[in-house]
Amino acid sequence: MLEAATSLGMQHPISVSDYLDPSLGSWQASSDTLTTITSTGPALADSDANFDFNVIDFEPGKALPLDPSIINAFELDPTDSASADDLLWNASDFSAFNVGSLSHWLSFPGQLSQSPYGFQVQGGPRAPIPDERFDRVRQCWPTRKADAQSRCQLWNEVVSHPEDNLFSQSDEDNLFAQPDVCALTKDLSASRWKLDEMCRWRVMRSLGIVKSDNLNAKRFPSLNTLDLSLDLFFEKFHNFVPFVHVATFDATKTPDLLLASLCSLGLVMLRSPAAKEFLEEHTLTLIARCCQELGATTRQTTAPALLAVLASSYLSIVLGIITGKSDTEACQALYVETVATMIAHGFFGDDSIQMTEKDVPDDVLAERHGWKIWGRLESTKRLIIAVVMVDAFYSSTLDLPPVVPTKVLNLYLPSDEKLFFAGTEADWRKSMQAGCRVSSSVLECYADQVSLSDRAFSLNSLGLHAIFAAVWIRLSEAHHRLISRNDLSGQGRGLIPYEVYSTDHYAKPVAPFLVNMMQWHGDILQNSNPHCLIQWNVLCMSLLGNSWMFELGAGRQGAKPAKAALNCIASWANTPAARRACVHAAQIFWICSKRKVSDSMMLPSETGLFQAALLLGLYVLVMKTGSDVPAQPNYYELLADLDWRDVGDVGMGGTEHYADGVCLVPSAAFITNGGCLTFSGIPVSGGYASARRIIVQFANLLEDAGVWRTSEICRILHIMGDVLMEDGVEGSAKSIVAFYNSDVPVV
Repeated sequence: MLEAATSLGMQHPISVSDYLDPSLGSWQASSDTLTTITSTGPALADSDANFDFNVIDFEPGKALPLDPSIINAFELDPTDSASADDLLWNASDFSAFNVGSLSHWLSFPGQLSQSPYGFQVQGGPRAPIPDERFDRVRQCWPTRKADAQSRCQLWNEVVSHPEDNLFSQSDEDNLFAQPDVCALTKDLSASRWKLDEMCRWRVMRSLGIVKSDNLNAKRFPSLNTLDLSLDLFFEKFHNFVPFVHVATFDATKTPDLLLASLCSLGLVMLRSPAAKEFLEEHTLTLIARCCQELGATTRQTTAPALLAVLASSYLSIVLGIITGKSDTEACQALYVETVATMIAHGFFGDDSIQMTEKDVPDDVLAERHGWKIWGRLESTKRLIIAVVMVDAFYSSTLDLPPVVPTKVLNLYLPSDEKLFFAGTEADWRKSMQAGCRVSSSVLECYADQVSLSDRAFSLNSLGLHAIFAAVWIRLSEAHHRLISRNDLSGQGRGLIPYEVYSTDHYAKPVAPFLVNMMQWHGDILQNSNPHCLIQWNVLCMSLLGNSWMFELGAGRQGAKPAKAALNCIASWANTPAARRACVHAAQIFWICSKRKVSDSMMLPSETGLFQAALLLGLYVLVMKTGSDVPAQPNYYELLADLDWRDVGDVGMGGTEHYADGVCLVPSAAFITNGGCLTFSGIPVSGGYASARRIIVQFANLLEDAGVWRTSEICRILHIMGDVLMEDGVEGSAKSIVAFYNSDVPVV
């Protein structure tokens, strides 16, 4: 807990969540205490009373006398490094603050004010307050929550940025530009990105390698290798979350830290021993430099400079995730600091909807360089989305509470990809004439609703990922707040999360929103990038089954918790929610197996495929065997194309049809009434043999399609499959705890 000391010496606790997303309630304690103390001051005797300027009346009819010595003591040393919070809470000279909004309650020297309550207050003689005092107060005022004016200023600076690209800076603006580096000869003829030897030295300097260090300088990647790394970044990685406007990108004007981050991610795609050694040596250095630069930003930092640091931080976080350093203290600290900085500068919140994109005026777009202005705004929107996606990844993979506040969040979705990737202004205008829109839809998250704006814009894959990332963050926050890991009994809360969420003001809108997303945008979801549909299925699956329950059942914390979790899964498996969750899990496998080679695997899809393997495998493990199930004339095939619009909300809070004669599609009939299953044409009888087969098939698919975290998650699945093949397990199929009879550890 953080504590803030008021000028009256009172201590008030402030939680980390309040610090990151302060609301009126988080400041209420201070104001209430102040009101209580000031109420003990002398009351006004009549409406014509005159007061000395040292008496400041905080409430109509009450006042608090101040000691003049305190006022004289409030002379700030400009070299003092005290935090902004200390400067605020320890300052007792209220006259130093611009309190125009309290003009009815506060009187200033020589001013005759008419109170709305009918009395007049006149201050005594006093020298005028210098303007510098107000400027100093403005600079040290705590930046817990940006005001609307600062947000407007940020977007205005993006529009008025003199460079073509959002992340381009002149030599004067580049904090790392050094004379010895800038003196190097430029040779831009061989590089598409205008990368030259000067850029190479700037990257070296950003990673702490000086020019005089000949040994490390010789071991550093050559200019050609760095140029290849940029090629690989934009060809292989950037398509996942494209936020850099490629047509206007210029390596010579890109800040050192951002350029180093771009090259490092490109080296990941190079996959050579030398590249692996380089990343192992410099990844944490890059992360530390980003933390340092984030800490150096202030409210006076220009928007393009701030966004360049945020882009560097985002790419460094992704680099840490890919290289296996996502759980390190440094990488997590950078992730939290990045989101906190964006919150402090007003990138999230209900006010942002008024300024991100009022639709760029037509007269601005008609200008010669109007497409570059639009490109800078579009890059900003996409960078915000990228950070939201990182927050969703951390909260899902490392099981951390999310940092991005979604109780009030307006997220501008990206515009058409053809516009953003247009190589020239002529191509950009041609795409506009063909029907591409420069504006976009807005995801509006409020306390009691999650919805898209009324404007009918088509969604692209990045927009869908942005929507699902924001929804995941809200679900993760609700999961950590509402569902206890210590209460997974068959009668307890949490086996079916959406039932718990349906009683919560903030989490209740999520399930209907996901169902409506399929009804509204089913064609786009089912025909665009397959990873969008995978993510939708993962979100629905998380509403229907507690992921922590399946991780425990797989053996995450050993045998004893696993046995208890398997009993919970056996109780859960008899519900329509469980059967629908199995259909979602099977669809994730089916979609991944059909994906094209060109549809590169995304990291969240790998994680979702692993979660689907646990859910479906353990469901089959505890389901009734063939001898316990009445003969069924029809089997439901899990691996088949499915239009979820025909299913609607069946099994997820919707109407359940048990009566005979009700016409249901096969998937909805299975969810509602149960029945026999087949997996790739093979009957699923329940028990160890079927569970083993399914888990091994998931593991094989992950090995074939996975890119990012394949080795660690496949190892868990293979160990589970090996345990299931131990001698004696098949003979004890009636006992679900026989899964752990082997001496081989599960994890």
